Amino acid sequence: MARIFYGVQGDAGGHISRSLAVAEMLSGHEFLFAGAGAAARAREAGYAFEPLPWAGTHVRDNAIQVGATLRDFGIALATQGKWVRRLGEIITAFDPHLILTDYEFFTSRAARRLGRPCLSLDHQHVMTRTVHPTPPGQWFNRRATRVAMSLLLPGVDGALISSFHQPPLIDPERDTMFGTLPRPDVIALRPCDGEHVLAYLPDCDTRKVTALFGSRRREYRIYAQGKRREQGNLIFREPGRGRFLEDLASAAYVVSCGGHGLLTEAFHLGKPCLCFPRRGIYEPLWNSYFVQQSGYGRYYTSFDIPAGAIDDFEASLDGYKARIAARNFDGRAELKAHLEMLLQQAGGNPAPLETAAGAF
Repeated sequence: MARIFYGVQGDAGGHISRSLAVAEMLSGHEFLFAGAGAAARAREAGYAFEPLPWAGTHVRDNAIQVGATLRDFGIALATQGKWVRRLGEIITAFDPHLILTDYEFFTSRAARRLGRPCLSLDHQHVMTRTVHPTPPGQWFNRRATRVAMSLLLPGVDGALISSFHQPPLIDPERDTMFGTLPRPDVIALRPCDGEHVLAYLPDCDTRKVTALFGSRRREYRIYAQGKRREQGNLIFREPGRGRFLEDLASAAYVVSCGGHGLLTEAFHLGKPCLCFPRRGIYEPLWNSYFVQQSGYGRYYTSFDIPAGAIDDFEASLDGYKARIAARNFDGRAELKAHLEMLLQQAGGNPAPLETAAGAF
């Protein structure tokens, strides 16, 4: 049994969902998770967990809160020496065969200080380590994201990239691309085509959501808007993984803020997506753009969309579903084989730096 240390960003559920999918694939090995915010779900799932300071993105009304985000990032930078040393002690005591990070701030720094390899297993690197067109009007955001990621994840020895969209890698000797990583509870579902719509819209303006969907024929089951009374065809759901998955599996389609985690689940279940990506954050807009480019749905950068836009989207549902059904998005088998190869190369001891890097 190998030991795997896993640093996980906690500002959204997608990071920890992907990380838990990896842990579930490698259930015969021992994991130690570390992170803040949503990363604590690893402890709820029964894994060993070490809390770290918050260094994530704040979002409100579907847009990044620049001041709060920069404040927390500044605190993380100012205190990184203390936390990198602490994390280094934890890693040394755990003595992992493999160190992974999913966009977590301190892990790669601690591994670098110890002279040990650290691999990034995430979706974000698809935006910086592949060849792809820039979404319209996103030249600045693309370059700003590249700079931000170089600051957030310095010194990783390779990227294991999980994505529904797989453009060519810039450096296939260093990085490896895989498909999506659905969780076992999603894989166990039996999808069907109902009449309702599942909408996951955290940190969005409820008034705009109500104005857009409130007069429509379909029922909209809306998550991440807090506890609210029903408003006609709008049903506001409280958090709950079981009910969420039931609604997802039986939905006609999904309304999403462009997060890769929900897109992973939706496409596995054959559901088209109507995306309203968060403003000022490049990744959800990148995802949403390539959802539309791939023919799996459409996206809009604002809830103030033209009259009839949703009717046009719904008229195209059969075509979206056909294109989704033609793809095999699942990358679990390939990723598991790759990780097992890396663990075998480690030989029961921490791998030397050149071994892990050379595997890419």
